[in-house]
Amino acid sequence: MPIRANTNHHKPEINQGVSLSEVNKLVESQLQPMQGHLNQQQLTITKLAQQIEQLLSANTSTKQEPTLSEEQINEQLEASAQEQRQAFADQELLFELEEHDKSATSELASALADMENRVAVFNLNGLELGDAECRGTTCRLQLNFNGDEAALEYLPALLAASGHSQVSFTSEKFGEGYSITALLN
Repeated sequence: MPIRANTNHHKPEINQGVSLSEVNKLVESQLQPMQGHLNQQQLTITKLAQQIEQLLSANTSTKQEPTLSEEQINEQLEASAQEQRQAFADQELLFELEEHDKSATSELASALADMENRVAVFNLNGLELGDAECRGTTCRLQLNFNGDEAALEYLPALLAASGHSQVSFTSEKFGEGYSITALLN
């Protein structure tokens, strides 16, 4: 089912009986999934900064040029990519071992329908939702994306907005687009 940007702008109704603490709770519940994603990204950035600092301190202490060749750097990048693919495969295996949860699947379907309104905000026009299934603590979502490749960097934030604190995905290029499998915890 293709996702279309919703051009209807709805103004929320103001209920005079709503307290500030209720509004704060609502805002916090909406921001919590995004905070989990931001924390995960911050952890990744911190790890990368530590690695860069280690490389810089090793280079300045020995006063030598970096000793890694382009081939070695590419090998390290490929090893890191393979490690990420294996971690995703491990998560997918755990998903397969969990029991089916029909109520969570219907909740995910509802969240995905609501997500259609955010597609334009994240510049993910061309995103099509496929099968969604939830089991135990994890949901798996199939997507197709036929849009600007640079926009894929916004996909984790869009998926986190569905109410899941951890999002991981893998994508394969096909023709002009991508086939994406996302795991939401």
